[in-house]
Amino acid sequence: PNTKASYDFILVDGAVDAVPRELIALLAEGGRLAAGVNERGVTRLVLGRRSGGAFGLRSIGDAALPLVPGAERPAAFAF
Repeated sequence: PNTKASYDFILVDGAVDAVPRELIALLAEGGRLAAGVNERGVTRLVLGRRSGGAFGLRSIGDAALPLVPGAERPAAFAF
C-alpha cells in the first residue's frame, strides 16, 4: 500500500492533458480529484474518485482554463 496516499481531495487549478498518475497515487481510498482535462482543444471539468485501487473520472461540464505549465502530453509520432 502507498503510505503517502493521504489526501481526501485534490484540486488542480488549471487544465492538464491527462491527470498525472502521481496525483492519483496521492489520493486516499475514497479520495476525490477535480481538474480541467484538455480533450482535443476543449477543456472538460472532471471529478475523479479513487475506490478499490481504481480511479474513475466523470465529466461535469466545459470550461476555459489555462494549461498548467509542464502538464502537456508528450508529442506522439505521427505520419
